[in-house]
Amino acid sequence: MSMLAPVVLFAYNRPEHAERTITALLRNGEASQSDVFIYSDGPKTGDEEAVAKVRGYLKTVQGFNSVTVIERDENRGLADSIVAGVTEVVESYGRVIVLEDDIVTSPFFLRYMNDALRIYEHDERVMHVSGFLPRSGFSWLLPPTFFLRFMSCWGWATWRRAWAKFNPDAKALYDELLKRGAIHDYNLDGVLSFHGQLEENIQGKIRTWATKWFTTIYLEEGLCLYPRESLVQNIGFDGTGVHCGVAGTVNPYEPPLTGNRIPVRRIPFRQSRIGRFYLKRFYRNLPREPLSAGIMRRALKIRQLAVRSYRWILEKQ
Repeated sequence: MSMLAPVVLFAYNRPEHAERTITALLRNGEASQSDVFIYSDGPKTGDEEAVAKVRGYLKTVQGFNSVTVIERDENRGLADSIVAGVTEVVESYGRVIVLEDDIVTSPFFLRYMNDALRIYEHDERVMHVSGFLPRSGFSWLLPPTFFLRFMSCWGWATWRRAWAKFNPDAKALYDELLKRGAIHDYNLDGVLSFHGQLEENIQGKIRTWATKWFTTIYLEEGLCLYPRESLVQNIGFDGTGVHCGVAGTVNPYEPPLTGNRIPVRRIPFRQSRIGRFYLKRFYRNLPREPLSAGIMRRALKIRQLAVRSYRWILEKQ
């Protein structure tokens, strides 16, 4: 067993993407010392040939300390596959680095992740390590690493102690956000509308895992470590990604991969004000949400205020 954290990769029906992801990972100096677990989800009807191509390629992968390919007979879907796979590996190893098959990494990705997992291993409040940061002209203002109560799932890592708190119940998470009156802060002061993803999970319109993990971290007042320069790129904005736009659209989240090692040192356990401002500014400058979504978001905020006022009146009585 390697002394480094295991890498878990989730693949489905994109052989070219999977190959680019694995080729980039092999350029990391720590690749030869890393155990890699690749989960290949079972095919949906019509995807049999593409899944077979992916599995054929995965059988040829070498260059890591070890490669274990887990081929699912049934199609679990991305959300269930990730939750099950992360749980299986993190229970055995105590820590895990997670990639999907459209995440291309910098040669310094594994070094950063393993340094962070080691340095913050016993710090309960640190729950997540992010390898991605969107690029803007203000990145030079950021420190080498910083904490946010905001999660990115494009190349990430965590520990058993943190993942044990993961709550897959979207309704329970949503209700707790309402109870605390936290929706506005949770949505980066209203710049985003992440609560809508929880609503759609509750209604059965979508089935995702990342919004539940983010909400779990937020409600636990956990912290996510970020690098000043992105160590990953998402190459799924070509129409092949499930939640990443359509072919021909511009990828607003594609920063250049850093050519530098990101030094990881212990920093104070508090959310970075400049880091939060940085993300708010980035997302504020993205194409705006539809008017109907904005109206719904404001209506929800009014509802929150009404509920809090009603509870305050009851307490006084």
